[in-house]
Amino acid sequence: MNEFESKILSALESVKELHPSASLLAAFSGGPDSCALLEAAAALCKEGRLTAPLAAVHINHNLRGEASKRDEEFARKFCEDRGIEYYSETADVSGRAEEKNESVETAARNIRLEIFSRLSRNKGFDCILTGHHAGDNCETVIHRLQRGTGFRGLCGIRQSRRVNGLLLVSPLLFAEKDEILEYCREKAIPYAVDSTNLTNDYRRNFIRNSLLPEIRKESPNICEKLCLLSEAAERLDESVCREAENCWHSTVIISEQDFVTVNRNEFNALAVLVKQEIARRILVQLGAGENKLTRDHYTRILERAGEAQSSKLQLPDEIYVFTNQDKIIFSLLKTEGLSGVKIESPGKFRFGVWQIEVRQEQFDKSKFERFLKEKPKGTTLFDAEKTALPITARQRQAGDRFIPFSLNSPQRVNKFLIRAKVNRMERSNAVVFQDKTSKIIWVAPYRTSEEVKITEKTKCIILIKLTRLQLGE
Repeated sequence: MNEFESKILSALESVKELHPSASLLAAFSGGPDSCALLEAAAALCKEGRLTAPLAAVHINHNLRGEASKRDEEFARKFCEDRGIEYYSETADVSGRAEEKNESVETAARNIRLEIFSRLSRNKGFDCILTGHHAGDNCETVIHRLQRGTGFRGLCGIRQSRRVNGLLLVSPLLFAEKDEILEYCREKAIPYAVDSTNLTNDYRRNFIRNSLLPEIRKESPNICEKLCLLSEAAERLDESVCREAENCWHSTVIISEQDFVTVNRNEFNALAVLVKQEIARRILVQLGAGENKLTRDHYTRILERAGEAQSSKLQLPDEIYVFTNQDKIIFSLLKTEGLSGVKIESPGKFRFGVWQIEVRQEQFDKSKFERFLKEKPKGTTLFDAEKTALPITARQRQAGDRFIPFSLNSPQRVNKFLIRAKVNRMERSNAVVFQDKTSKIIWVAPYRTSEEVKITEKTKCIILIKLTRLQLGE
C-alpha cells in the first residue's frame, strides 16, 4: 500500500456513517480520477485493508456519439480485467434536459443520482464513491462565489454527504490532479480522456481551463487556499447545525407534513446563522429544492420574522411563509391542484394532507347528544337521507356557495371563511365536501350545511372525520 492508497483508506475510515463491511459502488466514468480511485480501492480490497464488497457503474450519457460508446467499452474491460463487479447504464441526457427544461449538466447529475439510488436500493449498496478531487472542490467554490453564495456554499464538495438519503463519499479530495495523474503513471493505469473537458462550453470548464490558470500565475497555491477556506466553512456549518439542533424543540411548535409553526419570539432571539439554518431545514422538510433557494429568500424570511405586522411571503415550490404576532408558519399548500376524491361507501380515504374516515350508522339519540357535548375536533354528522352518494372531497373553487348551519340563505364559501376569521394559509387548505347533486354539505373542518343537519326525523347518519396527516405518513 503506497501513500496515495493510504490516504484513500484514511479518508474512507474517517466517514462515521460508513461501517467496515459496507458495500461500495464506484461511479466510474473511465477518466483518470475514477480510474485511480477504482484501482486504489481494488488494491486495498486485495490486500484486505478494505473488507467491503466493491463494484462499479458506468453511465453512458449519449452526449458524444461513438466516443461515448468507446468509453463504455473501456470501462467494461477495465473492470473485467480486475475482476470488479460491473454495471452499465445508458441515459438520454439531452432528451431529459429538453423535457424538464434543465441544463445538460443538471439533467446529467439528476440522472446519475436516480441511477445510483436505484442500484443502491435494488442491489444493496451502502455508499457511492465519487472521484471528486481537490481541483474539483476548488472549481466548485469559485463557481458558487460567482453565482453568489453564503458560508454553506463555501463548504464546497464535502467528503461525505447525503443526497436524497443516498450516502456519497469522495475520498480523493486530498489530492490535486497532478497527484492523481502521477499515481496513474506509477501504476500504469489506463484511462479515457473526455474531449468535452478541453472545451469551455460549460462554466466549470471555463473555470478549470481559463480562469484558474490565470489566478495561479499570481497565486500558485490558490487551490490549497480555497480548500482550506472550504474546510473552515464546513467547521462553521457543523457548529451552526449543532446549535440549530439544540434550539429546534424550543423554537418549532408544530411540525406536520405540510406546515411547520415556529415560535416567533424564540426564533428572533437566535443568532442570524442559526435562524437561517432552522429556516433551511424547515424548507427542505417541506420539499423545497435547495438549489432554488437563494440568499435573498433567507434574508426576506428573517426580515418578515422581525417585522411587527402580519405578512405573507411566497417561496419556490409553492411554499408560503406567514407571520403573525407570535408565530411564523411555513406552509406547503399541497391541496391546490389535486383532483377530488370520490367517496361511494364507508371507509378511509386520503386527500392531500388529509385523511378522511367515513362511517354510516343508525341514528342514536344518546350518542348524538354526547357528540354535541364533546364536539370532537374535525368530525361532523349528516342526515344520510338528505345526502346523495357519492360524496366528493375537493379543494375550494371560485364561486362555491353553501348554506352554513343555522343560517337560511346561501353564502360564498370564501366570504364565509373570511368572516369566520380563518387565516389565508388555512383557507387554502380547506376541504369542500359535496354530494352527488353538487350540493356542498361541509366546508371542512369549519361548518356543515344547514341542508343536511340532523333532526328528530333522522333515521340514519353519515359520520365524516377529517384528520391532518403527520410527517412520514
